Amino acid sequence: MKNILLPVLVSLLSSCAIAQNTPPSERLQIILTVRNIFEGTDQHDWSKVQSAFAPEVFLDYSSLSGTPGSTLSCSEIVESWKKVIPGFDSIHHQLARFQVVIKDRKAKVHYFCKADHILAGEIWTVEGVYDTVLEKNHDQWLVTKHKFSLDQQRGDLTLAAKAKELVRSR
Repeated sequence: MKNILLPVLVSLLSSCAIAQNTPPSERLQIILTVRNIFEGTDQHDWSKVQSAFAPEVFLDYSSLSGTPGSTLSCSEIVESWKKVIPGFDSIHHQLARFQVVIKDRKAKVHYFCKADHILAGEIWTVEGVYDTVLEKNHDQWLVTKHKFSLDQQRGDLTLAAKAKELVRSR
């Protein structure tokens, strides 16, 4: 039994050591890159959003929308968000519980998100977790995969459609 468990324990400890040896500044840079997506979206600062994405990103909101995830260009993502996000009076994303695993030039980040979408006094709240993958390009971490897994939503579930219609009518 000892002979079987020893390699497994060594492997687990090695992966922990990789994570622990990652400089805090590297982990911070990764988290700040992820936060730029949400802060930029809340502020309609599309250049901030674009600065976080690689030229192509696998984007998956299928648990919320029912549409399968797909690979899109950074500009396609931003242009599609511009057709909905500005229709809300405000949006506020809250991110928490970041778990960052870095191996070589790739980082996987798992975190919780709560987003409040407000329009005409109504609110639509979405909660779930993201699994985001970033790759280091020169000295910059860029998002290459961004997947949301819905936990729950409440409030006026029609607000996204209403916001999209408002943007279209402007």
